[in-house]
Amino acid sequence: MNMQDRPDQDAPLRHAINKIQNSRLGRKALLFSDYQEFKLFLNDLMNIIHTLSLSCHLPEFTNHGLEHLISIVNRISEWSGTAKSTSQFICETLSTEDAAALLIAVLIHDIGMLSQKDEDLEKPVADPKYSVNVGTPDWVRITHIPRMKNLVIRLFKDRTDYQALLLSPFMTRVFKIAKAHGSWPEDQEFKELPPHDKGLAAVLAVSDLLDEDSSRCDTETLINHRDYTQQNLGHWIRHTLTLEKVQIHFSKVVVKLGHLPNTDSSMEPVYCALRNQYRLVQLYGDALGNIGVARISPEFHPGGFPKEQVDQLSDWTAIPMIPDLESLIYILLLSFMPEATLDATKVPSDFIKKAKALDFELVDLTYLYSPVHPGVITSDVENEFYNLVS
Repeated sequence: MNMQDRPDQDAPLRHAINKIQNSRLGRKALLFSDYQEFKLFLNDLMNIIHTLSLSCHLPEFTNHGLEHLISIVNRISEWSGTAKSTSQFICETLSTEDAAALLIAVLIHDIGMLSQKDEDLEKPVADPKYSVNVGTPDWVRITHIPRMKNLVIRLFKDRTDYQALLLSPFMTRVFKIAKAHGSWPEDQEFKELPPHDKGLAAVLAVSDLLDEDSSRCDTETLINHRDYTQQNLGHWIRHTLTLEKVQIHFSKVVVKLGHLPNTDSSMEPVYCALRNQYRLVQLYGDALGNIGVARISPEFHPGGFPKEQVDQLSDWTAIPMIPDLESLIYILLLSFMPEATLDATKVPSDFIKKAKALDFELVDLTYLYSPVHPGVITSDVENEFYNLVS
């Protein structure tokens, strides 16, 4: 093989830099001039993320690298719906500093998923919350936010020209905004932010929650990888149930949901949880109002089979850990956060009360706690899906 025949590993990086810098959010951020080194820092940060993603040895994870970041930046850039006009792009209302802070927060919010070093933890690894006994994949998930700030600082520790920027009030804002993406508006981490930064954190959190489509994963790679866990498998397959990238246009979120071959109406609890997953964005309505962004609401439409993964998942019973439909439903329900399933054993009653006021659906969790499932079809949406898969 000559040099010209070798894969160009830097092609995704050049593509990402071009897409991110030429987006509405990127172009606005590049006008930020308070720190002359900002543009170089932005470029070097994307280079580092690319390098980390190449060296990350957890291929069973969904995508947390450049493609995920491009998707979030694009969603923010194309997001329309402000207090002044439903057709106005929200990026048009951001100051250059806000755009720069939001962009860097987007780039670093999941950087901990690409690293596995406990030295970056804000608290000692001896803290039971960060026990390594849960296994590497789960430990990385649990600690990726508490490791974010120190990881970024460590990655640039030899770059003295960036130290003033890294220790600046601007980056203090950035770290707090990025960290808050893992919090609900009622959590202390989120509540401590100034109102304006709550709005920016909400933009990031909402855009991240909506990055649910099948482009987040490569199912064939997962299935062929020996070290995946039941939880990881559930996350990957769940992403195939959203058929197209979800955008926010005119303050509306339109979600096209698909179904897997050889499944039936007993999958309805999974769809209930998935619809609730999207409804979680409504919790950030007040925070979005702090920066003049209109509340958003999701709409759901049934679709067909997931096109990209249909070959790999047409015979999903051949996948280890999924011998039957009950097993499939079980691991898919496990992949959701308890706030989406409204699991009363894990979610405070106040949260459930608020969720019901936002039209969340109660999810039948029988499969999680009992081998028997009644499969009752009740709501109009459930009937629509039942007709689709019957």
